[in-house]
Amino acid sequence: MTGTPTKRCAIYTRKSTHEGLEQAFNSLHAQRAACEAYVLSQVGEGWKCLAQTYDDGGHSGATMDRPGLGRLLGDIEAGLVDIVVVYKVDRLKRSLGDFARIIERLDKGSASFVSVTQSFNTTSSMGKLTLNVLLSFAQFERDVTSERIRDKIQASKARGLWMGGTCPMGYRPSSTGDRTLVVETTEADTVRMIFRRLLELGSVGAAQKALNLEGVRTHAGFRWSRGALQHLLTNPTYTGLIRHREKLYPGRHEAILDRNTFDAVQAIVSGNQEKHRTRTTRADGVLMTGLVFDADGQAMEPRFAGAIRKQSRYAYYVSKPFPGSVDADGNEDTIRRVPTKVADGMARSLIGRLLERPTADLTRIEVRRLVRRMDIMPAAVHFTMRCHELPGATTSADAMAYLRSRVRPRERIFADPSNAGVIQLVLPTRLITRGGRTTLTGPDGRAMAPPRAPDPTSVNMLRHSHQVLRTTGADPTSIKPIRNVQMPTAPAARRSLDLAFLAPDLQKFVLRGSVYLPASLPDDLPLSWKKQRRLIAMLDPASAKVTSEK
Repeated sequence: MTGTPTKRCAIYTRKSTHEGLEQAFNSLHAQRAACEAYVLSQVGEGWKCLAQTYDDGGHSGATMDRPGLGRLLGDIEAGLVDIVVVYKVDRLKRSLGDFARIIERLDKGSASFVSVTQSFNTTSSMGKLTLNVLLSFAQFERDVTSERIRDKIQASKARGLWMGGTCPMGYRPSSTGDRTLVVETTEADTVRMIFRRLLELGSVGAAQKALNLEGVRTHAGFRWSRGALQHLLTNPTYTGLIRHREKLYPGRHEAILDRNTFDAVQAIVSGNQEKHRTRTTRADGVLMTGLVFDADGQAMEPRFAGAIRKQSRYAYYVSKPFPGSVDADGNEDTIRRVPTKVADGMARSLIGRLLERPTADLTRIEVRRLVRRMDIMPAAVHFTMRCHELPGATTSADAMAYLRSRVRPRERIFADPSNAGVIQLVLPTRLITRGGRTTLTGPDGRAMAPPRAPDPTSVNMLRHSHQVLRTTGADPTSIKPIRNVQMPTAPAARRSLDLAFLAPDLQKFVLRGSVYLPASLPDDLPLSWKKQRRLIAMLDPASAKVTSEK
């Protein structure tokens, strides 16, 4: 024994259930005693038990999330364990894949694995082979056991037995242990009433509302949800049947409903489901749904906002930025939100001009048949169109010949060399969003849309600033001398007060709609009117020409 290196042995024990763990000598103790005896027999090889215990009582071998196993693997990685000793292989792990991963971690920690009742050592290749074969048979045995249980459940249901689970409303499990259901008279009457109410009202939603208003509750005492009510209405147990997967078997319990009533309810429920699946959504009514993309190639999907009752619904094409889509300097140049009226109006106007037809006469199908996609770039809008939908055009060359006489100056046409069936038309149009509105500007910077109306948000901001100014006692329009000035204490009110000292011409432009005030103005708005004009021109490029005249 002299000169033999000491091998530190960690004993791992596990029991799947908590049953019997309270006993003075339980299964974990028995496993540890057997492992200690085995380690003692190998004392001539330098084996020595560690005082640290790695026990998992009440933990299944199907999961790796076990506290004792976690501590064991941590000590192995720390180099504190040389050999892991278990009573049987399946005490550590039953899954072959998970066990292979555990063995890899043992190898990284230079540790080996030993089973007391299945004697082999993973330090040798033969031991590893034996281990894999043993685990394969263990997994095979578990799969066979699962199949045997499933076959038993199916055979029992085929004989009409109730094999457990949530008992349907109107029944209770038999107290005799014969695996049948017994009718609960009061609940059975409620079930019949629910089916009658569904036949009267004609829809699950209407029946749900009526039952909740009348105070009818589930057998657990809860209000009816649509899912719970629909599950009850489609349960064949009420007709005396037992369901197993997709098959129905005659049950040994008494039926609550007759077959005709149940079938009539199924027709209504299935009809409601079909209507729900085929119902047209709001997005289907938007012209360019699924065809609009941003500069990063992301689809811009329709989103809706506003109050339905006030009939003030607003629709936008919206995309979400992904990592890497922001410019290197941190400034976002990609347009992520465009009103559907603007994008759809551009598409209709363009198609009407190219086909030489009034825009009002174009149908949704005609526009979508010609336009394959619409890409909104920072300085242009790209339309990809199908060549064969243009009059007399079958190839990109025919389409280019047709479009040359119909495009405007600065608009460009490109053929796709990889796809002869499409052609791209580039409009040098910039979509600029400011003040909650999106406007169109051409390549020369001039507005392509009608002149802007006064922005309500900007006007309200300016009006609020003057209201705050009057509360301070320093109203410049008052004829009374200013004596006492009380500055507001709220930070938001002090920031709003700065707008009252905006240059007079800028305030006029705000009221006219020539200037929009950005919602995020700097906290330290300069007092110099010249600097204010420069700042507004920088934050609102559309007002640059107006402010530069001063």
